[in-house]
Amino acid sequence: MKYCVFFLLLAAILPSELPGQRYNFTNYTISDGLAHEKITDITTDTFGNLWLATLGGGLSCFNGIEFKNYTERDGLSNNVVRHVTVDSKGNVWAATSNGISVFDGFGFRNFLMDTVQSISSVNVIESDNRGNVWFAYPSGGLGKIDSNFQIEKVQLDGWTNNDKIIDIQCDKKGGIFFVTAIQGLFIYDSLRWRPVLTNKQYQGYLLEFEIIENGLIIAGSNKGLVSIDPTKPGEFSLSHPGSFITSSASVSLSKRWLVSGGRAFCDVNGRLYLMTEVNGFTNFPISRIFADRENNIWFATEGDGLVKLGKDIFEFYTEDHGLLGQPITSIIGDTNDNIYVSNFGKGVQVFQKGSPIRILDSPLLTHVTSSVRDKQGNIWFGTRNQGVIRYDGDSFFQLTTDHGLINALVRVLFIDSSDRLWIGTANGLSIYNDGELVNYDVATGLPDNVIWGITQGANNNVIITTRNGICTYRNGELEGVNLDITLFNNRINVALQDNLGNYWLGYSGHGIVKTSVGAKQHRYITTEEGLTSDLIYNLIFDINGDLIVGSERGVDRLILDDDFELNRIKSYGNVEGINGIRTLYNSIHLDTKGDIWLGNSKGLIKYNSSQENYNEHPPVIYISGVALNYNNLIWEKEKLEPDRRVPESIKLNFNDNNLIFSFLGNSLRNPEAVTYRYRLSGLEDWSPITKKREAVYTNIPPGDYIFQVRAANSDGVWSKDTAEIQVTIVPPFWREVWFYFAVGIVVIFIIKFYNDYRIQKNLDKVLTVERIRAEELVKVRKRMARDFHDNMGNQLASITVFTNLISLKLKDKSTEVNELLTNIEKHTKSLFNGTKDFIWSIDPESDDLNEVFTYIKDFGEELFENTPIEFYSSTKEFGDLPLPSGWSRQVVLIFKEAMTNALKHSMASEVHLDLNLITDGFVIKVWDNGTGVNLESAKRGNGFRNMKTRSDQLGAELAISSGKDNKGVCIKFKATIQSGLKKTKVKIF
Repeated sequence: MKYCVFFLLLAAILPSELPGQRYNFTNYTISDGLAHEKITDITTDTFGNLWLATLGGGLSCFNGIEFKNYTERDGLSNNVVRHVTVDSKGNVWAATSNGISVFDGFGFRNFLMDTVQSISSVNVIESDNRGNVWFAYPSGGLGKIDSNFQIEKVQLDGWTNNDKIIDIQCDKKGGIFFVTAIQGLFIYDSLRWRPVLTNKQYQGYLLEFEIIENGLIIAGSNKGLVSIDPTKPGEFSLSHPGSFITSSASVSLSKRWLVSGGRAFCDVNGRLYLMTEVNGFTNFPISRIFADRENNIWFATEGDGLVKLGKDIFEFYTEDHGLLGQPITSIIGDTNDNIYVSNFGKGVQVFQKGSPIRILDSPLLTHVTSSVRDKQGNIWFGTRNQGVIRYDGDSFFQLTTDHGLINALVRVLFIDSSDRLWIGTANGLSIYNDGELVNYDVATGLPDNVIWGITQGANNNVIITTRNGICTYRNGELEGVNLDITLFNNRINVALQDNLGNYWLGYSGHGIVKTSVGAKQHRYITTEEGLTSDLIYNLIFDINGDLIVGSERGVDRLILDDDFELNRIKSYGNVEGINGIRTLYNSIHLDTKGDIWLGNSKGLIKYNSSQENYNEHPPVIYISGVALNYNNLIWEKEKLEPDRRVPESIKLNFNDNNLIFSFLGNSLRNPEAVTYRYRLSGLEDWSPITKKREAVYTNIPPGDYIFQVRAANSDGVWSKDTAEIQVTIVPPFWREVWFYFAVGIVVIFIIKFYNDYRIQKNLDKVLTVERIRAEELVKVRKRMARDFHDNMGNQLASITVFTNLISLKLKDKSTEVNELLTNIEKHTKSLFNGTKDFIWSIDPESDDLNEVFTYIKDFGEELFENTPIEFYSSTKEFGDLPLPSGWSRQVVLIFKEAMTNALKHSMASEVHLDLNLITDGFVIKVWDNGTGVNLESAKRGNGFRNMKTRSDQLGAELAISSGKDNKGVCIKFKATIQSGLKKTKVKIF
């Protein structure tokens, strides 16, 4: 044993009481998954999980539902763990028998103290709010591991050799407090240490301590419980003097739990209550007490694992507390708040203020099935085969079939507002009033002769629940109630009616249905919405208007609003202290204080609803994992933040779209009652409230989503924040924007290609037709030129010949006739010369710039041959340059006109003809060195106008200019071949 006999004797004389009821203790051992049943320390992490240091089993992490254990196989330096703490980053630090281990959620990193000194065992470790971890060297002294995992031994001036540190605690301001075995309590702050309360000042020695909310330090000692204000060094106050207190955990300023001599005590306003097996507590020594953020109290034992004290709103009574036995078949209270408890087969027992005071002495009450109290204070008991028994406080009266009772096997009793006694039996219904009995059965309106329950309804009617449905009684008549609930059978165990006329029906296997006569829709309340069970035995409204439900697996409180609409469900089961869980028919009673008494399969329960202490702490909600295509995803450490179990975002391919999100709302008070709502934002709205801890999504369309989840504790307090993870389902490449863009470009290209192809095909057709036409035109033009030359030449030659013959035969012709013949010959030659130009232009070979220039040059040489004017022509050599059809004649006529004008009017001695090529065209100029002309007059002349008209028809430019002092004239013709093509009006389809 850790403690000597002397300390056990001290613990035994501590002032204490032994409350009669059983407290709500829950014991977790290796059978529940705990690593080892000897626990040395308890702490909690940022996720709300408990971390337990064990004496041989390593570390255990408990989330209220399951344990996960870490040992040397997982990298822990040693399985003997003395102390455990969690730093600000969520790392778990363990002080072991072989140094210090730190767990970051992925693996362990070890600091073996024998690398610094020969002794490896570390007993005390604590983290501050700056990322440092403080520990006590086994041989004495204070050590620190900083945020970079560097070990440093803190030098403490004046330190007494071998003075070991017993406990270390850090306050919110960063102060490091530690208690030593020899010197007492000190604070290490701003690189110096100073005493707060020395053992010499205290005249004793201090042990483990805690820092409570207001900054006070509560320390155990060999002389009692010490309260210390760190701002007043050397001062203290002492409570429970003479007690050897080793550990404490404060729930509030007026209530805390203590360990003394290995025993657990509850300190309420300075009064100690010892916890024993009678209270449901373990008989193993306690090594440490820990209060979590929800004020649950956890006890680390030295051989019985982990013990939790839940809410103490339930008092549980068994044979250990004087109860006759179980099961409890009925409960009723009298005007003095005495509770009459019927134990089937063992009689009726009276409890006063939670303690049994007497047993009703009557053999008639051996098998009681139901009980009620009338307005005169009489207690009526229904029995299995003895009919109905009335107890007036002194004597008994029996009502049987001899008095007209329809059947002696009574199942349920009820007193209505008129103080009539209703007796439901196994074979009909009897109403007892002023000594008279009136009976009803199936023949007189009951749905069935087996009566399950009777209760008061709205408007002074009475509701009778039978094996085959319900009916109501009003003004002396029974009337069946048709609620049109076709989903279920008629096995209704219990029925109530609220003040608004709604029926509340408790089914055997289908939960609760809220409905009304003529209702088209019904409100179904089942385990899916938070009930502990769908097998309902009892329903009763409490003084707050809430509906209390007794079921197969515990008790539920349906919290209703003023319109009797359900707000939330508060469930109570084994975790909340209801041992045995299952409640029984007719075993529910609301006393005058508003507390509710229930009978179950293992004893009597008192629900102190007036002391209901709601948990204001919402669950710590987090996403614990993601499964892709039903395989859990494994994350790399570097991708996770210290306070996350999953990364902030994940990116998946389009075919990786089946996801399961696992999550947990950590509430250690009642983890099984935590409820959730979740959604995949961008795909759906919030889910209905559920207790399931995973969300399944299949065939998620590509897109960006955020999975969000919230949690509510057993009292309906929802987490303010949501746990979330961003999910991106990458669309297939054929649904990417770039793909649509690329497809668009390809489509446009195809359309353009097709359009260009179609245009090219049409153009090819047109060009082919044009080529054929051009070829035919060339043939036609050649044939025309040849035929015209031959015919016209022959005809004109014939005219000339005939004219000459006439002239020869008319020897004595007159002068007039001679002139006429001369004119005929002259005009014939002129016509021949004129037709020569026309015939030349018709010939396709004339459609070339070389041919045109040569023709013009030949014309000029012939024109100026026998004149005083010298004719010059110049050009550069160039290849063939085709001209559009019809250009050659117009160009020739323009320059014939120009050179003819120069011969007639220029008075020049030289005439020049030049041809120059330019981009996409050519320039032809004719100029002389004559006397020049008046440009304005020349432009108005017919000759220039004719040349300009021909030039415009070709889309060319024609300009006339004169030299200095109007000497000489220059005619400049500039043509672009394309301009001529543009004037070819060919439409391409």
